[in-house]
Amino acid sequence: MKIDEIYAIENGNENCIHLVRDRLFWQAWEKSAYYFVKMFRPYQVHNKFVQKIGAEMVWLGFPKCRLPDFEIEAKDNGLNWNVLDENHIVISGCTNLDKFEQWKQGVLSNAIKKIPQNVLQGNLFDSGRKTVAEELDICHEKGGKRESVCGDDLLRLYRIAYDLCLYVFRTTAKVSKNFKFGLADKVREETLTLTENLHLGVGGSVVFEKEVVKDFVCKTRVKFRLLCDLQQISTKQWIFINKQLEELQNFSGQSPAIQGSQERAYLVQ
Repeated sequence: MKIDEIYAIENGNENCIHLVRDRLFWQAWEKSAYYFVKMFRPYQVHNKFVQKIGAEMVWLGFPKCRLPDFEIEAKDNGLNWNVLDENHIVISGCTNLDKFEQWKQGVLSNAIKKIPQNVLQGNLFDSGRKTVAEELDICHEKGGKRESVCGDDLLRLYRIAYDLCLYVFRTTAKVSKNFKFGLADKVREETLTLTENLHLGVGGSVVFEKEVVKDFVCKTRVKFRLLCDLQQISTKQWIFINKQLEELQNFSGQSPAIQGSQERAYLVQ
């Protein structure tokens, strides 16, 4: 969904939460973000100056693996969960809240306070204006089982994912036609999507949660294993890919040592 379409929806929003999909993430903008933090979770809220509409907009994002939990919670609280299409979900029936503008100004004020002085004294507000979110460090966001990746860890994670993505595209280029446009396409798309979202995380556009890495590793490991068993990639290539997946899994908070050793033991039998 285009940003001007989101802006128009939020201008007429009364008591709904509009969730829009952006690759592996779902986002809530403006009033939807306000209702979301009040009724669900206090996710970190970002702000962005949108040149197309000439205004600051606030938004938050969470990985798609969290969506089923929010659906259950919404229905348990008597809210209506309406899937308009694969990219747009509306949660209606929220309690009317009338302090959105005050809340938004607080978000913008807090964001400016967090900008380092050397940034404020630089060219932040020149003709090529950057968003405040681009100047902020990615911070830890903990709540329940959620935990984000930030700082140097995020950068290292991005480098591992990029190297894996490059290797996967080169390796699957030789897969037979029977699997190239099915299984191989899926692993390429999932690996590329992870890398893209990590790039957004490094740039400060999204908060990147460890749960996303865990979900990616679990799903793609099965697909790569199938490619190996179907003799579309070699055992040597699978072992290398599995090592890269273990490196990624280190960032999900779970030890990959046992699972990785079991995979290699199976392959050398």
